[in-house]
Amino acid sequence: MQAYSIEEIVPRMDVKITSAAVHGPSDGKTVILGTDEGKLMTYNVQWDAKAKKFNFRLEHIKAVGHGKKPITNLTLFGDVGLLFSLCDGYLDVWNPLSLEPGPVLPQNRGVTSFCVYRGPDPNFEVAVAQKKKLFLFEYTGRFSLLKELNLPEQPQDMLWWHDTLFFAWKNQYHAIDVVSGAPTMIGTFETEPMLHLALRKFLLIKQEKKGLMYNIGKVDQGTKMDECLSTPVATLQWSSVPREICTQFPYILSAQREEIEIHSVLTWHLQQTISSSHGFRFLVEASDQWILAASKHAIHALVLVPFHVQAEQLVRAGYADDGIALLKATCTNRPDFDSVMKSLLELAGFMRLSKLDYIRAFNLFSRAEYNPHNVIAGIFPYLLATPPTGPDGDNHIKTLIARVAASKGLDAAIDPAKSLTEAELSLMEYLEGSKKTKWGKDRPGLQEINVALFKLYIKSSDPAKRISPFLDTVPDDSLPFPLLESHCLTGGHFYALGCLYKKHRFPRKALDMWRKLGLGELKDGNLDGVAETVKLLSESSDIELISEFAPWIFKKDKTRFMDIFTSTARTEPLPLAAVTNFLNDYGRPLQEAYLEWLVLERKVSDDKAESALAWHYLDTVLGLVQPKDATQAPNAANSTQISSSRAKLLNFLQSHFNYNPHPLLARIQPLPLWNEKIVLHQRTGQHMKALQIMVEDLRDFVRAEEYCLKNGGTPKTSKSASTNAYLSEQATGNPLLPILLKLVLDANPTEALPKQALDLLNRHPRLFNPAEAIALLRPDAPLNLLQPFLEASLRNNLNTARHCSVTKNLEKSFNLSMKAHHYKRTTRSILVTPEVLCPICKKPIGDKVFAYYPDGCVIHYKCYQILPPDTAKHVSPLTGRNFLYDPL
Repeated sequence: MQAYSIEEIVPRMDVKITSAAVHGPSDGKTVILGTDEGKLMTYNVQWDAKAKKFNFRLEHIKAVGHGKKPITNLTLFGDVGLLFSLCDGYLDVWNPLSLEPGPVLPQNRGVTSFCVYRGPDPNFEVAVAQKKKLFLFEYTGRFSLLKELNLPEQPQDMLWWHDTLFFAWKNQYHAIDVVSGAPTMIGTFETEPMLHLALRKFLLIKQEKKGLMYNIGKVDQGTKMDECLSTPVATLQWSSVPREICTQFPYILSAQREEIEIHSVLTWHLQQTISSSHGFRFLVEASDQWILAASKHAIHALVLVPFHVQAEQLVRAGYADDGIALLKATCTNRPDFDSVMKSLLELAGFMRLSKLDYIRAFNLFSRAEYNPHNVIAGIFPYLLATPPTGPDGDNHIKTLIARVAASKGLDAAIDPAKSLTEAELSLMEYLEGSKKTKWGKDRPGLQEINVALFKLYIKSSDPAKRISPFLDTVPDDSLPFPLLESHCLTGGHFYALGCLYKKHRFPRKALDMWRKLGLGELKDGNLDGVAETVKLLSESSDIELISEFAPWIFKKDKTRFMDIFTSTARTEPLPLAAVTNFLNDYGRPLQEAYLEWLVLERKVSDDKAESALAWHYLDTVLGLVQPKDATQAPNAANSTQISSSRAKLLNFLQSHFNYNPHPLLARIQPLPLWNEKIVLHQRTGQHMKALQIMVEDLRDFVRAEEYCLKNGGTPKTSKSASTNAYLSEQATGNPLLPILLKLVLDANPTEALPKQALDLLNRHPRLFNPAEAIALLRPDAPLNLLQPFLEASLRNNLNTARHCSVTKNLEKSFNLSMKAHHYKRTTRSILVTPEVLCPICKKPIGDKVFAYYPDGCVIHYKCYQILPPDTAKHVSPLTGRNFLYDPL
């Protein structure tokens, strides 16, 4: 890569250059040279854009006045227009334009080295070393001494940045805090040291062929200098020991004996080497466009190549990331930066594509927002809706792959088919991302992208996971149906064709295509269309369509068959009778599974569905317990199955209420299915028959008693029961308990008073009417055993009477209280004085008949009669208040 071009300024000079500096505005520069004979020379240098060369003119020559000794150092104090020259230990100050002497610097003799302040603060300060003595001066129109320091050794090189002085002495680099004087050792060197401030924040120290970079700019962010100097952030490697170093963002230039090496601070890599027989000794940054390069007898300029050209060179050389980083770091202020960056990204994408690096190529195209039409039409034209005919072009992906595969050394490393697949996968991701950009908002562009994606999905390794979700998301008008239909038929992509039919609302065609695939009538790889058929039918409410295409699913995949009917995706439910009739051909278990899903999972409250499921459960039970075996216990082989089936039936009968119990009851009437009969009698309201089973057949008196309490319409009493509930209970009792008592007595005809009957009476004395209970007993029932019942019953009746009396009196008192309150609220006295006027006629009310409003307004009755009839009664004539909407 060429970062700089070398241009000649002064081709040959009769003097030997020993130092150099550059001063002046950007349009014209003053080059100041120091010679070996103790003279200063100034040249005016300007760039001629038309001739594309530098023009120069010698301006001044001046001897510094210290004999024919070389001027070893020229340093500009540019902001205040001062030039420092060091010659034979004399440090002089000059005007850099006229070479007139400037203010005299104290301690300007015996100077071994010096440096000016380089830091973020606008300070005009200079450090002067006289062997082991160091003097710090400040310039404010004249030089004033700030501080004097004693150094342990005579410095060979020095640099002043911020509050730190950096020194090189006795094969070591040191840093000294100007304020505290605290020293820090940085590193070592062997021969000639060099300290350089690079890009205003990096300290560069030379160690022979190696340069260590320290980020001392972090001091401005609060980091201590010791921490900044602890570890270098980068290391530069030179081919030989440099004589001079110069920095110009983003490069660090080093002058060796016969060449100039240029490193990038963005990557720290060597970017360019400029060879020259001149042997450059001095490098000085002249402007942001060129650097002065001086040899012993000539002056040249290193002209910066435009950054966008450099970036393009890097990209073409295969360093795409470096080129993009360079453009981003140097050209963001350009008004056309976005377009330049996009062009560079496009170029980088095509360069990576030429190397068959598809992932990076399409990533670069995405970053460039490159028009996908150019990619499809130029590189993948066979993905267009109407592909072109004729031979493939030079940019065709297949041509590109073949060209690379045929190149030397690569013919055995590339599989063209595999490479094309990788290219199409990367293109697929690129196009999917392009739909979210501006290209996806343009209708023709979106259609082109969708067509290409559809064709790519067809060719992918798993089209079943890509095509259907893709078609579900694209608009109907974004795919040319006839062209894609023809493409699928021609290419044998029958699965995709079915998805296309579904997209364009031809469900029967889609289902027929998938059925042919599933039954082997058509072949499309290993695709069978089962999943798509199930999905479409599970969303459809067309029972005819389901009846036509569901049977082949049963043959192909029985586990997916029921998914068609037990789907929650359809908006309208399927007709129950049609589904059960259809499933009847596939066995009762499938019918039962559908009904269970409908009733138990979906919680559908439908009497027909619940009745059908109950009938299925009952059929299962009856199939295990045949009528001829109704009086016998089931054998051990099927007893577990019978128990399980009966428990399932019983649980359903108890927990659901919408089924028709009468047909079920008629079927089990001759069978000893006592628990099922009890539930069904309860559902039909035949409580006496239910109690009769419990007493006579099951002899379960406890259960019969609980049944009466639960179904007799009498809630259990508690402390929180209301008065009305209590009185209602006392008045009505429990109508089922007398029935139970009668059944218990009938079940024990030999006993005058069975124990179960006596216990029933004693446990619930307040729920029995004593007269009715005694009437049910046999005449020979012992009265002494009934004494606890009669006492509790009479006590309960007396308590009820007292309770009713108290309640009556309380209610009577409450009634009188409410009457008094009503009388108080509706009765008012009105004082009518001679001063009270009617608001209608403005005359005194006097002793005439009047009307009175709730807000205290009084008017003549005759005046009341002339008011509008719709407002006269409820709108006050005095305040206008409407008492219908704003009552007092």
